[in-house]
Amino acid sequence: MSRYFNAYHSLKPRRGLVGMVIVAVVIAALAVSLAAAFWLVPLINRTQGQNNATPVTDNPGENNQETEPAELSAPVGLELDSTMTRLSWQCEDSTYAIGYCVQINGIETNVYTNPVTVNLMEGVQSVIRVKARGNNKQYKDSPWSEELIVTKEDGLRIAYQTILSSMSGILNTKVRYGTQPIQVGDIFAIDALDNNTAAVWYLFTCGAELGLARSTMRVPTLTNIIGYKNRIDQITAVINDNDITTEFMPLIHQDATQAMLTSTGLTGSLNVLKLQGYTLTPVCSYTSGAVVAGGTATITLRGILRAEKGSTVRFFSYHYSAGMNEVEGFDSENYIQQMYASGESAAFIEASPAVEISVLGKEMLSIYLAEKEI
Repeated sequence: MSRYFNAYHSLKPRRGLVGMVIVAVVIAALAVSLAAAFWLVPLINRTQGQNNATPVTDNPGENNQETEPAELSAPVGLELDSTMTRLSWQCEDSTYAIGYCVQINGIETNVYTNPVTVNLMEGVQSVIRVKARGNNKQYKDSPWSEELIVTKEDGLRIAYQTILSSMSGILNTKVRYGTQPIQVGDIFAIDALDNNTAAVWYLFTCGAELGLARSTMRVPTLTNIIGYKNRIDQITAVINDNDITTEFMPLIHQDATQAMLTSTGLTGSLNVLKLQGYTLTPVCSYTSGAVVAGGTATITLRGILRAEKGSTVRFFSYHYSAGMNEVEGFDSENYIQQMYASGESAAFIEASPAVEISVLGKEMLSIYLAEKEI
C-alpha cells in the first residue's frame, strides 16, 4: 500500500511544476509583447514621417511653393485725341492687367478702361504716364510708360479745330468744280442761316483754279462752336445725307474791295454801317469777274467783312455789283483792281442786303483772324 501511496504522492509535485511552467511562459509572452510594442511604435512613426517628408533636392527654388509674380509689360503709344480729352495707349499684357494707373503731373488715378477720359488744365503743361496694374499674385504692376508731355489749348479752339477738320472732309468729298473734286483751303466761317441751313465760306483750289467758294447745305440747328462740337456726329450725318449747292468765285482783289468800302459810290447796308461810324475791313472778298457789253463793265463782288466800332465787332456777308465805263485794254482780270486808277467813276449797287453773320460764324471768324493775326 505504501508503494502505491508513495507513488501517488509523488505525482502532486509534478503537476505543480507544469502549472508553474505555463505561468512562466505566459509572463514571458506578455513581456515580449510589451517590449515589441515599445520598440515597433516609434519605428513605425519614424517610417511614416520619412514617407511624408518633402524630398530634398539640389535646387533650393524647388522646395519653395510660392513663386515671384511676373511683371506686366509697360504701356506704350500714349495718345490724346484732337479734343485732348480722351487718352489711349497699347499694352501687350492687357489680358492680365486688372486695370491701369494714370498719372498726370504726379497725381495718380486708377482706371479700368482704355481709352479713358481725362480733364487736363487749359494752358498748363501736363506730364502724363501710365502703368498696368497686376493682382500681386501671378502678376505685379508694370513699369511706368514713357512720358507724354502736352499743353492743352482752350476748349473753344479745340472744338473749332474739330469742326474745321470735319467740314473739310465733307467738302473735299462732296463738292465738285465742274466734274472735278476740289481741295479745301482756309475755312472762314460756317454761317447758320434760317430754315436749318448753313453757308460755309472757304478757299478752294482745283487744278490751276483758285478762289472763294460759298457752299449752302442743310443742317440741324446750329448755335455756337461748342454746341456744334457736342453734336458733330449728328450734324455730319445730316450734311452727308443731303445735297450741297456751291457758288464759286475767282481770285481775290482785296485792294479793290477796300476801295469799294471807302468809295463815295457805295450804297445800301454797308454805307449805313459807314455812316454809323463803323470801320469796314474785308475778311474774304472776291469778284465773280467782269462782263463787258455796250461800253459798260459790270463786276459782281461777294465776301465777308468786319465792321468795328470801339469794342464792338460784327461780321457781315455782302453782295454788290459795280458798273463803270469800259476802259480800253482792260480785261476781266484787272477791271476791279484798276477801275480807280483809270479815273472812271463807279457806282457800287447792293444786289442783296448785307446779312450779319451768326454767332457760330462770328466765333469762327474771330478765331481765324486771331490765328492769322489779321
